[in-house]
Amino acid sequence: MNGQNTRNIGHLPLGERVLIGHRTDLYGGRQYFQFPAYSICTVEGHDPSTGKTTLRKADGTTVAVDQKSGTIQGSRDTLLWTDLLPTGSDEQVIAYCKAIGGSEDRNDATNRGILLHVERIEGGVTYARPVFPAGSIASTDPDAWDADPWKGTVVGNAAFFPAEVMVVTHVDGEPEIVDGIAGPITTGRRLRVEVPVEAKAGDLLAAPFFKFTLDGDRLRAEIDHPVTVGSFPTRDALGAFLPWGARPAGWDDQHPAGFFTRANDTQAANDTDLHMEVARAHARAEPDEALVLWYKAAGDNARDISYAVLGKSGIVFHEIDNAEDYLYGWNVEPGLWVVEDAKFWSHYSYEGEYDCGLDGSIRPATPEDVERFGYSMEDLDEEIVAATDGECLAEGDLEQGVAERYRQLAVIADGGAPEMAAPAA
Repeated sequence: MNGQNTRNIGHLPLGERVLIGHRTDLYGGRQYFQFPAYSICTVEGHDPSTGKTTLRKADGTTVAVDQKSGTIQGSRDTLLWTDLLPTGSDEQVIAYCKAIGGSEDRNDATNRGILLHVERIEGGVTYARPVFPAGSIASTDPDAWDADPWKGTVVGNAAFFPAEVMVVTHVDGEPEIVDGIAGPITTGRRLRVEVPVEAKAGDLLAAPFFKFTLDGDRLRAEIDHPVTVGSFPTRDALGAFLPWGARPAGWDDQHPAGFFTRANDTQAANDTDLHMEVARAHARAEPDEALVLWYKAAGDNARDISYAVLGKSGIVFHEIDNAEDYLYGWNVEPGLWVVEDAKFWSHYSYEGEYDCGLDGSIRPATPEDVERFGYSMEDLDEEIVAATDGECLAEGDLEQGVAERYRQLAVIADGGAPEMAAPAA
């Protein structure tokens, strides 16, 4: 276990609970462990001189855990979790930690886990409310200047997100079959099949992976490896179970203490995480397109073509920071174009060098495209002048419209079917 992930045990107050696991052998030559058994201990004392913390087990015996490595001398027990724990049975607490922290064979999580309080089952569909410890509401943090205002409900220690979601998960279905030279062949993989989550009203579901998508005007939460932590028929009951979420003084937020060597936070997705994922859900429902002006700046020679991204939609452009960086190397004639069917790619060379870029196709922008990206032609004229510092202007543009001139240039260029080169690998 990474020592940085356990250093916070030295800041826990006496009587606070932590989770330890009984480690099996290392396997596969990698730093992955399996833990067939777990137990909850309480903090008995800290000794800064030795860097040890004394833990008391449920049977009354005590053990000393190294604050840096998380190991317990003379045993195969390892410290797994020193983040704030909920108040409930050992079974509920362990299920909560395993789901939020990622199970022992799924320690590659890239986002926070999610908690979902099931509100109803209708037509075989599970409807639930995202929930998280109220002490971690980002919009109440004076340093969270970019957080959306909190519009949810707080009951006890539980903060309930304002939006309800439909909940689905995936299971392995039929083997994947593809066309081979001699006929259909099996790839060895199984197709993932979407299924409703088995739950009942009042259940608290926890999952280490989630994403939001749209089903019409409804949000769907797609979750992996859901676990039913327990049944909480009322919001008051759930508010009494969850930890508050505000950490002790001296806590090192850069090194939370969760399962294994996972570097992510161990708390459930809060309002900021959920709002960001709602934005991604809307982006996923949009076409992966961008409105781009390729232009020849004044004074440039014929080979120097500049470009400016004037609008974008879809999850591909939502996830990249600066779309202009990924269009470098595209061989496009001056004009107002729509990049469509954009796909992000990345790879490492044999020498370990990373490269990435965008693939896609282009077509001349239409007036309908301009409107879809939120502009009138007059507004787009102003945006183009601002985005290019006026370098794209030609005589008569201010009277006739620079956007329309470049739109017509794209139409003319498209008659010759210009070939677009993909970014250099």
